[in-house]
Amino acid sequence: MEEEPWLFKPGDVCQLSRKVSYTKAATKLVKAVRATEKQAYLKADGKSFAIFIEVSTPEVPYGNAFQVELLYKLMPGPEFTLDVESTRLVVSWGVNFSRRIMMKGMIEGGVHQGLKESFDRFINLLARDFPVLESKDQLTNKDDRIVATPEDEIKSDWKLAVEYLCNFTAFATTCFVLYLFIHIFLCEKSALHGLEFNGLDLPDSLMELIVGGIVFLQLERAYYMASHFLRARRQRGTRHKSKAQGDGWILTML
Repeated sequence: MEEEPWLFKPGDVCQLSRKVSYTKAATKLVKAVRATEKQAYLKADGKSFAIFIEVSTPEVPYGNAFQVELLYKLMPGPEFTLDVESTRLVVSWGVNFSRRIMMKGMIEGGVHQGLKESFDRFINLLARDFPVLESKDQLTNKDDRIVATPEDEIKSDWKLAVEYLCNFTAFATTCFVLYLFIHIFLCEKSALHGLEFNGLDLPDSLMELIVGGIVFLQLERAYYMASHFLRARRQRGTRHKSKAQGDGWILTML
């Protein structure tokens, strides 16, 4: 197993990240293969933590066509007494295909079974040091493992949009656009200059060109943010519809 140090990468969405490489043990279906994980912190505020992981296994069949995605979320658990604290660990998963293949369903089933076996062992290892707490809001499967219901993690679209889009980029873009519209409304129609003709109004100075470029870049960033949110919302809706696969394990422990 090889672990690279955690490094900050300015400019990336996930600034704190690292790579981990290891050899997965052989199973009945697949021989021992090399795996590489790209791990990145999405949140770390001292109370809640979220780590996103992309797992690549190019040596398995069709290994270059998909990646397994995992999301570890650590949150404060239910309160009991002043002397007892608990933590809620949620592990969500998905398969990201880089191209279309006929074996998609079989690969997803194999990934699901492999993750199920891995996290069964993971739960047993944690249970050696941390007592597992039962919860009435969770469902138990045939193996007495606690499986999360998809509805537990669903937030309204409006709340998600406010949390994701309420930032400086969206605020600055809105102010720029409103400012320009007010300016256009107050200005009178000007005469044609240079290479302009009816229907085409070119910048008349270098400053106008710079301001136009800034507005274009702001609108582009806002567009990518909105499209990213819509794609994520559509993908989440698709995953919640297929409950048969199951998309998360929940373990609450002291």
